[in-house]
Amino acid sequence: MATVYKTQGAFLKSCVFLGVVLVLAVSVKGNSEGDALYALRRSLSDPDNVLQSWDPNLVNPCTWFHVTCNGDNQVTRVFEHNPRLEGPELLGLASYDTNCS
Repeated sequence: MATVYKTQGAFLKSCVFLGVVLVLAVSVKGNSEGDALYALRRSLSDPDNVLQSWDPNLVNPCTWFHVTCNGDNQVTRVFEHNPRLEGPELLGLASYDTNCS
């Protein structure tokens, strides 16, 4: 009988460990849209500091100012109100297709 409890205890510990690993893997994965937007931010001159909320430690860029997302937390629009930003990447941004589906 003691062997059954040891086996069940080991199985339970394994399940808990696997669950923790899966949760950590999902949270560490990050967000490729957030990574791309933060890379864009680093290449821009932001004299009015309007992009200060663009924090790479916040996994979801939908919480950042000047970023609009759909119901699935996918970025659909950036810089809706045209903040005063400067940088080489902005030259073609006005004509960029933002269809992220």
